[in-house]
Formats: sequence, structure tokens, C-alpha cells
Amino acid sequence: SSSSANVGKQSPPPGTGVGKQPPGVGELPPLPDDIPRKGGRKCGRKRTTVLFGTSITESIVGKRLGNKGRTVINVSESGADIKMIEEMVDDFALYDPAASDIEKVVLCFGTNDIKHSSKGVAHLKTPVFNLINKVKYCFPGAVVLVISNLPMKNMYWYTCQNFINFNEILKDVCHKSNSYFVDCFRNFLSDDMYDYNHYLFRDPWHLNRRGLGIFCSILKTVINCDTFSAIIRTEYGYFNQRS
Repeated sequence: SSSSANVGKQSPPPGTGVGKQPPGVGELPPLPDDIPRKGGRKCGRKRTTVLFGTSITESIVGKRLGNKGRTVINVSESGADIKMIEEMVDDFALYDPAASDIEKVVLCFGTNDIKHSSKGVAHLKTPVFNLINKVKYCFPGAVVLVISNLPMKNMYWYTCQNFINFNEILKDVCHKSNSYFVDCFRNFLSDDMYDYNHYLFRDPWHLNRRGLGIFCSILKTVINCDTFSAIIRTEYGYFNQRS
């Protein structure tokens, strides 16, 4: 279990970066030698992936995502914003026995920070950088994969632009922090690319069963592969055809 509410205090598991002082923004360490690069070497023996997310990922059953001996733990909470995700990372790293066996960390966040942000999203760049910084120090050597925000119903005049701008922030921070940006935004647009595909959503921002199936197919791909490009673009239409 990933919950730490009823777990007594204990020393951080060996192999985690908990207790270390994270560097300042923009001072992340270089990419470790065991991180898979495009055309490079494969991961080591660690086989656990942890997913930190929001209500969009809360209903995903982690054990259905991993194959080839990989274990997936879903640590998602409805309403979680960037600050809450960072706290979830801390709690997991401190108290979950699996914290020393993390091969990959998948981050899916942002909707709760930007959907009502009428003044734009530029102020979120530093919190995003700090979150990825925290993940890299809590799970040294883990591959960090950041999922793009999905499109949602244009509820306010600023909604659409916020999502586009925030995805650009995620892509930029991933580039600067040696992390991986998974761009699946187009998979959830309507056929004319003008609006979100309402056939894949049960409300303005949550996926329905079909949409969740497409999203899980994307997660399975990045969780179970061994090499990555800096920006992972999913093929528009490919996952739709399999749904």
C-alpha cells in the first residue's frame, strides 16, 4: 500500500534521497549513467514504477499496467495540486518499502492548478521545477516521465490557453531537468482538432471508460519500454483504433 497515514515513523529506506537537501532551482544533477537514453543502455534491476496523480488517474489499477515483471503503484488523490503531489512524493519516499526499488516515476498533474487560473500559468514554472527536483532526490536514478495535461472543455475564456501554455512549461522543465515529457494531448482532441473529444470524457475534465482505456494504453507503453526520446509523442489515432 502507498498510504502512510497509519504507518509509524521510521528511517528512510536505503537508496532514497530523503533527508538530503535538494539543490536550488536550475541546479539539478546530471543524468545518471543508468538512465535509458535513445539508443542507449537499458535500466538496471529495479522494476517498480510509481504513478503520482490526481482524480484523472485515481481509478487506474496499477497492477494492470505493468508487464515483464514490472510492478506499478498508483498514488493518486482527487483534487491534488502541485504542492499536494510534492507531499505525496515525500510520504511515499519516507514510509513505503517499495521506495528503494523505483525504476520509473510517472507524474500526471496540473489540472487542479490551472483550470481556474485567470491570470495565466507562468507562476507555476518554479513549482513544477521544484516538484521534479524533489522526485529526483527522493528516487535517485529513477526515470522521470511527465504526462502532458489533457484537453478539457473550454469553461472560461482563459481555459484553453492555460492548458497549452502549461504543457509548454512541462516540456521546457523536462528538457532542463533531464526528464521525459509524454505528449498525448492530441489523442484526446476532437477530429477537427478544435475542441476536446467529448466522446472520451464523462465530464469537462474526467475521462470516461473509453478515454481511460486510451490513457492506460499510453501509460503501459512508457512504463514497459526501456529506451526513450526526450519528448515522447504518442501517435494520434493509433490508440483510438485500439480502444
